[in-house]
Amino acid sequence: MRALKFAAVCILLLSFYSFARAKDETKTTFNSFKLGPALPLGNSSAITSSDSLDPNMKKLKPGWEASWTFFGKPFLKNENVLSGLAFGGKISYSSWRRDSTLTPVTFLGVQGIARYYIPPIVRPLDIFAEVGAGWFLGEYGFSDADSVDWNMPDYDPVIKRGQNCLGINFGAGADIDVVEILPLVTVVATKKDLSIWFSLNLGMTF
Repeated sequence: MRALKFAAVCILLLSFYSFARAKDETKTTFNSFKLGPALPLGNSSAITSSDSLDPNMKKLKPGWEASWTFFGKPFLKNENVLSGLAFGGKISYSSWRRDSTLTPVTFLGVQGIARYYIPPIVRPLDIFAEVGAGWFLGEYGFSDADSVDWNMPDYDPVIKRGQNCLGINFGAGADIDVVEILPLVTVVATKKDLSIWFSLNLGMTF
């Protein structure tokens, strides 16, 4: 069922992408591949000990995020405010670790996005704002208890069912020729607390 949901969301995003494709030789569709550090914001403390008197709270270390963004500019030929509008989708993978366990905290995200490019001031610099919203899958949130079973002699990791969560992201970035820089804040509504992180994404757009 999880695989079917993921496939359905991908098909929906790709249909938006196809709608924005050019009907002539004008390039209106783009792909962006990015990688960068991801820093937890807000509460990321979790219990890493079975001792109720000494829960041994630990925070997440800085992690990383990789993503593929695809978007179209369907109104590029219009010489008005709509020409800077773009929309499409994003698939991302984010990962962090605690210093108490080797089990990572991860999120797989599938989102719809919208961008707006301001009129160019200096070529080849393009400045834009981006917002997105969609579905995230992760075993647990930033503040969920550690995934090590402290009652087992070998401290075996506990395998949990994935949490299906909703999330949003927002930020502003710049394209310099094919190089893209995009700082983003992502907020995911996990079961216990919001999981929030800042990512500094650097990549290339084609």
